[in-house]
Amino acid sequence: MSCWSDTKDAGRQAVADGKYPEALALYSQAIDQLVTSEEGSNDDNRTNGRRGSRSRSGGHTNERQILLSNVVACRLKIGGEDMVAKAVDDAKQCVALNNKWPKAHVRLASAYIALGGHSNDACLSLQRALSLDRHYKVAREMLVKEMRGRNNRERNGSNSDTSNERGGNASSDRNGADSGSYPTEETPQ
Repeated sequence: MSCWSDTKDAGRQAVADGKYPEALALYSQAIDQLVTSEEGSNDDNRTNGRRGSRSRSGGHTNERQILLSNVVACRLKIGGEDMVAKAVDDAKQCVALNNKWPKAHVRLASAYIALGGHSNDACLSLQRALSLDRHYKVAREMLVKEMRGRNNRERNGSNSDTSNERGGNASSDRNGADSGSYPTEETPQ
């Protein structure tokens, strides 16, 4: 079995090649490998009489969060109702690992927007990202676009997300600022 970082690198290459289903599988595999390596590390520390220095989500929390963020991005690129719903769940896990990483909140907002009908949730996630980093240009642009879209829908008497069918591809024009962006290796703080 290869190291989780090698699998992550293969996922990054698959994204660069536009092979999102392959990248999704690789990033998911890297998460599994990372968790397994953490568990082995904890077992070794217990055997040697030391308390484990890493919890299941502890020692590699940043790496795990980046991988989850990449999984979300791949699911959104693939699109479809099931993928988008899973992207929301994965994005929530990403935020739960470290709610002080603005990009996790932007990924959650992107998933909510792609899901459709969750404009308030998306706006709240984007506002949280901006409260953590007021200079986060992508979050600001997405928030402005989502609020304008919501205002236009309200003015037209439509409370639903008619401009984005449920399960649509998140790289559609509706997502705007995040459109075309690929998973990155930003380190959560």
